[in-house]
Amino acid sequence: MASIIPVESLVDSEGTDFWVKTADTHINRGQYNEALLSYNHALNLDPGNSSILTYKEDLLQITGLRESATTVNNLALTNDSEIYQYG
Repeated sequence: MASIIPVESLVDSEGTDFWVKTADTHINRGQYNEALLSYNHALNLDPGNSSILTYKEDLLQITGLRESATTVNNLALTNDSEIYQYG
């Protein structure tokens, strides 16, 4: 059964923290598809956020989507190396 997120909480002022916390809640409930959607919302707001990419990778590992997890991991590593290279 899909959970329902109140429309009031979907306003543009909600940032990545909201979506990461929402994903955590879904994971704790075993709602992995909903958690993945929440991480995707967070990444739409901040596509280069390597922490969120790592969380998403971990979730994909849990759900058995290892090939997707490897792709996400490579993207996170690329973003981290750019941060260190350019400060």
